[in-house]
Amino acid sequence: MKVTRARVIGLLVGFVVIVGLHAQGDYHSGGDPEIVRNLLFGVYFVVAVVVMQELYAWVRRWLA
Repeated sequence: MKVTRARVIGLLVGFVVIVGLHAQGDYHSGGDPEIVRNLLFGVYFVVAVVVMQELYAWVRRWLA
């Protein structure tokens, strides 16, 4: 996996957006946002995105 500046920025933006949306959902449902749970969800999101990108790259190499 090649780590580029654009990829890191994209993952960081995705992390911030998903944590913010998750916290907003907590707020709108009447509860207090739990920052640890929201941050963990953001980490899971970033890991899932990286895994999917790697699988996609592997499939493209395999089919080529």
